[in-house]
Amino acid sequence: MSVCNPVFIMPGGSTKKTCPFCQSILFCAQKICAHCLKEQPKKQRLEKKLKRFDEKREDWLEKLHAIGFKPVLLLGKETRKKERKCEILTPRCTLTAYAQDYLDKIGTFYEYLC
Repeated sequence: MSVCNPVFIMPGGSTKKTCPFCQSILFCAQKICAHCLKEQPKKQRLEKKLKRFDEKREDWLEKLHAIGFKPVLLLGKETRKKERKCEILTPRCTLTAYAQDYLDKIGTFYEYLC
């Protein structure tokens, strides 16, 4: 009885990939390696889009501030440890300690909502 290697190729392409850190075989959709627990590198196209968004979001705040608005951008994200993290972006303006304290409280409340 002969043992053959499993076939990893399907009609649309491969369904598995190799971890660049520990060389173990993973499914293509896995974001974290089950063996070494390292995050898999993002695809270049996705990474480029995320970088472009990061550059634009601060420009949007500055433009809104320039035309008289007082924008605040709250970005909520779940971390790898399943914790919620909130990033607060404001245009380049000075806030009083009182305003900064309340903005931090709003951020904490927003983390709770997400």
